[in-house]
Amino acid sequence: MAKLFERSKMPFWSLNINDTDLTSLLRNNVETMSVEYEINKIAKCEIAINSKSYIEDFFMEGSKIQVGMGFSPTTIIPMFKGSITATPAGQASDHISYTIIANNTIGSMGAKTQQRTFNSAIKSVIINTIIGENGYIPDVVISDSTPLPADQMPMQRNETDLEYLMNCAKRWGCVMWHTNSLADPDLITIHFHDADKAHAKGNLIKNINAYDLDLIYKLGYRSEINNIENIRWSFEKSQGTGNSVKGMDDDGADIQVPGDFKPTITDQEGIVYEPKQSYYDEIKKGNVDLAGKVAKMGISGSFNQGSFNAVKEYFVPVKKLERTNENKNPAYASHGIKLDIDLNVGDIYLRPPRQCSIISGVNNQRADTSKLPAFIRKNVLYNINKVKTTISSGKIHTSLGITL
Repeated sequence: MAKLFERSKMPFWSLNINDTDLTSLLRNNVETMSVEYEINKIAKCEIAINSKSYIEDFFMEGSKIQVGMGFSPTTIIPMFKGSITATPAGQASDHISYTIIANNTIGSMGAKTQQRTFNSAIKSVIINTIIGENGYIPDVVISDSTPLPADQMPMQRNETDLEYLMNCAKRWGCVMWHTNSLADPDLITIHFHDADKAHAKGNLIKNINAYDLDLIYKLGYRSEINNIENIRWSFEKSQGTGNSVKGMDDDGADIQVPGDFKPTITDQEGIVYEPKQSYYDEIKKGNVDLAGKVAKMGISGSFNQGSFNAVKEYFVPVKKLERTNENKNPAYASHGIKLDIDLNVGDIYLRPPRQCSIISGVNNQRADTSKLPAFIRKNVLYNINKVKTTISSGKIHTSLGITL
């Protein structure tokens, strides 16, 4: 169960640049400090400083930086290790303010472009080779072990190793992320997994701590679990009608389905279907029954052959792209709904990818409670793709980017 940190605890942080501890020197000058982790991207750190004078000696491009956060001076954990990407931008009025931006250590893989071919046509062998060459521990799980066809033979064309890895992840429907050992931040593992397995793997290798004991990260809004401060939802859109109609959820409650909503359905063989134009024509006509059936399938997160047969005439398989396992619908891609959630107390241990569940409200009619819209389902697993942790205004804040 995801518990809350004690609200009485104040945030603490540490900052080390080029092996020099600047925590005490800058304690009164750091306005905000944030660390952002997102799948298929480099972790980033931003530090906003306000001081009477610009500190010349430390914040230079290429300087090594380490950041820690915690709820007591003795429990600060490593949050980020990397290097400053550029001379800080800023301004001067009554005081001088400037922002330091840094990329994670694995950004070093983006320092030099290469042009080369690989001896193997097996995806996992290629990825293992690149990660190993850069001195990191590879954790590669790609179920497609068939050799790439001749017209798709891998070639790194004036790309950095990092760019090539990220492009491969996108092409092959995979998720790439990295983890540091809390005990040894220099021990870095780069994970490269099929998208439909990545978030479950994240559950297994999460940071061990007393505040996140369950395999699945638990989120709740005004319920028994009450760690959501703010939740925002939006829908994936395409070239659609712009109209909206009402469908019905499992409990018979109304669901407002945006006319621009582009659902996808994945069958038991992993084939992904997308709407034909006839689907949008029916939505424009106000076909409530069709909208409700499709919304129900997309939100449930499970495949039912009977339900699919009822709407199959309005769908067509997604066209194949140049990748051998393109039929895998990326787990990190939105299946119609995107959620941005702010926790009411920051979680310094949380990293993506993870799976989570969301509940809202309680059954006690006398309780001061609220329930979220029906399309934010409580019996399905969501994917945490982005985690941003920020220290500002005397508090640690954590915000999450989540898809169904």
